[in-house]
Amino acid sequence: MKVRYEEMLPDELRQAIAAAPVAYVPLGSLEWHGYHLPIGNDAIKVHEICLRAAEVTGGAVLPPLFAGVGGGHLDYFTSIMVEEPWIEPLLTRQFDCLARHGFRVIVAVTGHYPGEQVQMVRRAAEAHMAQPGSAKVIALPEYEAFPSDPRRGDHAAQWETSILWHLRPELVEMVRLTDGREDPLYGIFGKDPREYASAELGRETVEGIIEGLAAMVRGALR
Repeated sequence: MKVRYEEMLPDELRQAIAAAPVAYVPLGSLEWHGYHLPIGNDAIKVHEICLRAAEVTGGAVLPPLFAGVGGGHLDYFTSIMVEEPWIEPLLTRQFDCLARHGFRVIVAVTGHYPGEQVQMVRRAAEAHMAQPGSAKVIALPEYEAFPSDPRRGDHAAQWETSILWHLRPELVEMVRLTDGREDPLYGIFGKDPREYASAELGRETVEGIIEGLAAMVRGALR
């Protein structure tokens, strides 16, 4: 069964909404994530998480948004950050359209999670839900769906490296952190991924996040 919104035929989307009126909206960024992770890490990982969550709950997953705000990484090579007024109304508009199509629950999950980004997504959700005929929007950073502490979020360190290592191992090149660079941990904030990251830790984290998202969706549908 298809879950990718952009790949569905109209009748397939109608069937998906009838079976589970749940839409996932994955959000990320384009920015420096160390020498070992791809520039689009945030959106790539959260899109993969949403696809797996939709296989559990049903529903449809929108293409990821590779545009984020905040985080202080604008001056790093590769980073392309935008302003909140350019994205916030776009998100609210997306939520409005999804509700009109029949979705009752929208899960806006951001894999890029500085305070500015998280607050912006939540404001967009509140703006939508203040209107008649709105859907219930669950807006959160991915780590908030994990059912227990510690917070499994950082920047290109233990957690982000582990998550992508599990989801898309072909995109993680740990050797680039051990090839004699003067500052191999440049732009990495959190525990040293060379010591603390693993695909197994990523699997455990992703499964916990999916479990948490599924519980939120079921509660919202009730």
